Amino acid sequence: MNKKINIALISHIDWTSHGGVQKHTLALGEALKKLGVSVTYISPTPQKTNPPQPHIQIGQLIRVPTPNGSWGSISRTIKTPNQIRDIITQNKFDLLHFQELIAPSISWQIIKVSSVPNLATFHTGWNKDAPQENLQPLINQIGQNLKPYLTASIAVSPTAAQTNRQIIQPPLHIIPNAVDLSLFTTRHPKPKQVDSNKLNLLFIGRFEERKGLPHLLQALKYLPSNLRTQITLNIIGSGPQIQLVKKQIKELNNKPTINLLGYVSDSQKAAYLQHSDLFIAPSTGGESFGIVLIESLAAGTPVIAGNNDGYSYLLRHYPYKDGIVDVTNHHLFAQVIAYLATHPRLRRQLSRWGKTFSNQYSADKIALKHLNLYQKILSNYQPLIYSPPRSSHNIGFYKTQPKPKKILLLHGQKGGALRFKSIITYLSRDYQVIAPDLPGYGNSPPNQPHTTDRYTNILKHWISDQKLSNFSIIGLSMGGIIAIKLLKKLKFQPEKLILLATPVSHKHLTLNTKQNLIKFLTHPYLLKYPQIYQGVDRIIKSDRLMTALYQLVQPNIIDPKTLAYEIDQWRQQPSRVMAETAHDLLQTDLTQEPPNNIPTIYLYTPKDNYVNMKQTIPAIKAILPNTRFVSLNLDKHVPQGEISLQLVKQLTKSIKL
Repeated sequence: MNKKINIALISHIDWTSHGGVQKHTLALGEALKKLGVSVTYISPTPQKTNPPQPHIQIGQLIRVPTPNGSWGSISRTIKTPNQIRDIITQNKFDLLHFQELIAPSISWQIIKVSSVPNLATFHTGWNKDAPQENLQPLINQIGQNLKPYLTASIAVSPTAAQTNRQIIQPPLHIIPNAVDLSLFTTRHPKPKQVDSNKLNLLFIGRFEERKGLPHLLQALKYLPSNLRTQITLNIIGSGPQIQLVKKQIKELNNKPTINLLGYVSDSQKAAYLQHSDLFIAPSTGGESFGIVLIESLAAGTPVIAGNNDGYSYLLRHYPYKDGIVDVTNHHLFAQVIAYLATHPRLRRQLSRWGKTFSNQYSADKIALKHLNLYQKILSNYQPLIYSPPRSSHNIGFYKTQPKPKKILLLHGQKGGALRFKSIITYLSRDYQVIAPDLPGYGNSPPNQPHTTDRYTNILKHWISDQKLSNFSIIGLSMGGIIAIKLLKKLKFQPEKLILLATPVSHKHLTLNTKQNLIKFLTHPYLLKYPQIYQGVDRIIKSDRLMTALYQLVQPNIIDPKTLAYEIDQWRQQPSRVMAETAHDLLQTDLTQEPPNNIPTIYLYTPKDNYVNMKQTIPAIKAILPNTRFVSLNLDKHVPQGEISLQLVKQLTKSIKL
């Protein structure tokens, strides 16, 4: 691929802080530029705080505690989906590369309107037995919403892959963090707090539980007193445990020299690493990689590290195995410090090993791995062309490059066309895929009423306007209901019908499904009581009433444009559309439809948690007698579950049957 690749590195990170994700993203981006890649950073960081350039700000930041015991940011934007899509389109990005998807952020909003390949790198990690593992059901829900939009995934380590297993979309690539080693291999002057006549220990990190500084201070108590007085401990960082740290320092007898340095510049940090004898990283968990370990080793400073899963994997070839230690065992921790303190020859050996070992993580080498992956993804990618709504039908749609055979793909009730991007991409190798967003879904504005009958009539006229013919139809769940209704509306017979987990009657829905359909923000209840519903509708349509409502619940919104965007988003929120379609599905019954002999493939899973297949299959046979049934080895209603490679291949095979 000779064309210059244009990518966006997207993250919810705050560029005013300097965590591992920020370091990796910046090092990777700048190294990619050297390889001829056009890189734009997208984040919610304000331009006035001087983020790396070129930079596009989308959204605002909110600081929150994170599941791994640290602090992070979530973000949101008031831009509409169409505005976000316009940013992606106008900048002509070939690929979007998201840094971390586990946190609620602008990334969740951007990925759902992207029509180019989406790649995500997963950084967050914790031990397999960590309490945070209880969050996996929540992560699974996040995964169900985001996986279908991903083209491929990267994890920075097996620990990150394990933690994010519910979100990662195959193919998975393990590519470690990129580290700018030049800062740590270039010699810096010795800081005055480093005492050449003593053993200099160094801690760098936030004063929070998972970083383990109190364990280091406890371990110092168990060092021989004569050794303890010969130690200087320099501590870089700060955080919520500052008072506990000061208390522990005060209580130490025969104290080592301890300097609380606060936060320092990157060049100062490199100088401390280069001139220290040992770097101590006593993290107890919440580590997926360990950029600071690589920085220390590149500077030639041996490390003692906590035996969390991330550090243990990174240092699995470390020559001094005891240097990866259970830091909560303070006696053992002290023994390891004492041993390295009194064995300078071993420290020199570890220093030489570290300088060689760290080279593999240089930003230039990691960037080359990313470039190779970008090229591989793009070489197999068929671009999606988006056509916005231009007619009274209010249908925007996606299509792939022209091919002799065409497929019309109709999405289900819980998401627009791009939710099935992986299916569209795979099918586009052999077919031209045309995938409309039904009114009220994706990028298509609402067009009431939102019912399958209304959608069928709109599609009939839209198909005529687009002059579509000689195509097969794939109907996914609710999309299958519309496809069946469409058969008797069209002037011609489609070539083939492929249905995926489509219920043909509300009588065949499971009790759980009916309960879920009824839940949508009580709108189905309001639909049963027209006076209440009409009252709510009048409020929604009134600019004056909506402005008063928003000023009451969000008094911090002062800018009139911001207020207008918020109100517009609320009016078009999918939950209202889904409520109406839910109400319609609870009344749908196609069992009395006249038989149609169109060649049909019905894909289903016997363990479908939404549709009772024992009732549905006989009904399908009655109204579509020329049907072949294909069982999938899945355990949930497919359009709401994982869009797996198995499913994509089975769909392709079914079309060719």
